[in-house]
Amino acid sequence: MQANNHAFDWQISSLQEFITMHTGTMNCLFLLLYAFEQALLVIFAAIYPFQIMFIISLFVIFAFLTFGIEKVTLESRNKYLEKELSKLKNERKMVLETAAAYMPLVKNAVYEIKRKETEKLKKGKSLNKKVKEND
Repeated sequence: MQANNHAFDWQISSLQEFITMHTGTMNCLFLLLYAFEQALLVIFAAIYPFQIMFIISLFVIFAFLTFGIEKVTLESRNKYLEKELSKLKNERKMVLETAAAYMPLVKNAVYEIKRKETEKLKKGKSLNKKVKEND
């Protein structure tokens, strides 16, 4: 049973990702759906003028259904974005903690490198003095 839940969660996640990545397409799809519903309202009102109340009732039902589906899709997109933001915040936190943990090591390594370079320079200067004294 859990394998089915995992597959279902994966499908929901994929759908949320699709909706998020194709927001413009989804908005256009809903606009076209609303326009189609309104066109059907006008056509059926012209064909069946005596049943206008029934036609308007059906239109309202379908319009509310479309509004509901759009709301669910937008909430799904928001939930996906919140999840992704949470992941990014956790990654940032881990990077900052790791950097803070390694910062003293890096400082010590830089200090050692500078100290060794300074010693080499001092030895080089003292060798230059000896060479000049010998000349």
